[in-house]
Amino acid sequence: FILGAGASHQAGAPLMSDFLDVARRLYASGEGGDTKPSFELVFKGINALQNVHSKSMLDIHNLESVFAAFEMAGILGKCPGLTPQEIEQLVPAISKMIAKTVEVTLQLPVAQGRIVPPAPYDSFVRLVVHLREKVRKTVAVLTFNYDLAIDHAFYCGGLPFGYHLPRERCPQSDTSLLKLHGSMNWAICSKCGEVVAWPLGDFLRAV
Repeated sequence: FILGAGASHQAGAPLMSDFLDVARRLYASGEGGDTKPSFELVFKGINALQNVHSKSMLDIHNLESVFAAFEMAGILGKCPGLTPQEIEQLVPAISKMIAKTVEVTLQLPVAQGRIVPPAPYDSFVRLVVHLREKVRKTVAVLTFNYDLAIDHAFYCGGLPFGYHLPRERCPQSDTSLLKLHGSMNWAICSKCGEVVAWPLGDFLRAV
């Protein structure tokens, strides 16, 4: 299965095409919280990109295009109107802005005192369970989403899954969850430099 951003839209998450507009509204309403400086730097960076917009095919209204431009600015060390320190912080800032926007907008319903998967992930998990148990098919899900809605749905459905990260052991019986753009529960290990995951089950058992 291939899941795009639209898979989480029904649960409240913005699409790539309107993500920046939603982020601006959150910032204007004061919902950015302690990530307010990150929002400010991202919008300052977007304004700086206006200077090159007329001479390129850059879509400054699309989140992925802006993210890629910020990465390129970091590699080149150049972005009109920004200091070297601000250029260095563009990618961390947009990463924090994305996480906060998803955190605020994606709604996980509560039923009988327990957090349950949002639509359409609830029915999707039932389909995956059917394929695994009744049809005896292995399942792989490739998603472009950062959020944890599908992860949570698998956890609630009792489906073991693996991200297939370098340091992760994934039994063949596990459902493969391949998150191409990363995930809100992933980080870079300070010792080995590899991408590692904070398993959702460990987090939920700790809260």
